[in-house]
Amino acid sequence: MKKLIFLFPIFFVISAFQLSVIPNDIKEYGLQGKVKTITTMYYTELEKNSNDEWELDLENLVAVAKMFFDSSGNITKIQEHYKEIDSSWQETITNFEFKDGQKKSYLKRDVNGQLIESGEYKWLDNNHYTLISTRVKGLIIESHSTLNENLRDLNGDYKYMLGDSILYSENYTNQVNKDGEIMNTLTVNQITNESYITDFKNKVRDQKGNMIKVALVYRHNGELQKLSVREIEYYN
Repeated sequence: MKKLIFLFPIFFVISAFQLSVIPNDIKEYGLQGKVKTITTMYYTELEKNSNDEWELDLENLVAVAKMFFDSSGNITKIQEHYKEIDSSWQETITNFEFKDGQKKSYLKRDVNGQLIESGEYKWLDNNHYTLISTRVKGLIIESHSTLNENLRDLNGDYKYMLGDSILYSENYTNQVNKDGEIMNTLTVNQITNESYITDFKNKVRDQKGNMIKVALVYRHNGELQKLSVREIEYYN
């Protein structure tokens, strides 16, 4: 299941727009300034040091994702590197297509240019959209998202399907504060009905107020789900 954690965030990082405002990804992420690129490094299974901080260890680096923003604030490409179970590293590049300022579709390819996944967006109204993704071996991934008036992600669900079988299915609900910041996430396994809450902790921000470090921690046992460390480049 570790691989799922770092491959399906595409659903959370790809854009959703509200038609009544100028659409861009910077608004959805609540970012400040003219962001050019964001490189995010994901760590798991870290230990805390004597200062009660998660100690970074390259052995526990499991994925790196770089998002490229155009000058209007939309993500046009995501370059991902992720560690397989055998500790080998794979690379994918996702390119997005737009229509009337909204995400229309994407194509994900491996390092050799071979297509491995495609996705199509369907906008139901200003605050709801569906994404259907298809992988080359027939796996279908369907997700639904609900946004608030400020384009922040409120709740949604996703499921992995192969033929008529549902392999995995979850729904989630984000608690968002008055500043549009996600404080925690309730996740429910729709097959087993098991649930857990993930708290967003140990936040560090840059001079523009954008988050460059955050730990996602399981509330029930205090264990780390993942630690995200960002490097943000801005347009001049």
